[in-house]
Amino acid sequence: MKDRNEKILKSAEGAFLRYSVKRTTMNDIAREAGVSRQTLYNAFSNKEEILRALTRDFHQQAIDAARQQCDRLDCLADKLDVVFDHMILRPYDLISTSPHAQEIFEGINKIAREEIVASKSEYVSMLANLLPQKPRPDNAAYPTNEDLADFIFCAAKGAKDYTEDREELQRVLRTLKSVICSSIESA
Repeated sequence: MKDRNEKILKSAEGAFLRYSVKRTTMNDIAREAGVSRQTLYNAFSNKEEILRALTRDFHQQAIDAARQQCDRLDCLADKLDVVFDHMILRPYDLISTSPHAQEIFEGINKIAREEIVASKSEYVSMLANLLPQKPRPDNAAYPTNEDLADFIFCAAKGAKDYTEDREELQRVLRTLKSVICSSIESA
């Protein structure tokens, strides 16, 4: 059952990238997955459910892979590179290969918004755990690791939305990483 659903989700990803979210039909997904329509409908009741599951699965795999890689690293800058790669650059690369990139972004944001919001707390938690645990001054203006992690997440995600191409996105992420590492070292 799990293998079948994974095959369906992988096929749906391919169909969404090729045809767009709007134009992809359940028939397209069933055909790509090599399953009957009835099998597809037994697994997922509609295209929106598939998109939500695909989004949830994509983010969970990215989080798990980033955590695993970060566990083997000591340097915060290297860890941020790994997180930015899984959280920002890989999704950017995947979707930007499609001629329907803008429509895919809009479809995911509209249909799978809850999944995106749910993944944010996991990304923020992971980022907070990467940051050095330092005693916090008795000053409410000094951000907690969770506050800083939330800022990093929002800044990195925002960079993806407001840069023109991958090169500029990488430059902005390098700058963000530099600012974070510098501010932590000086604190």
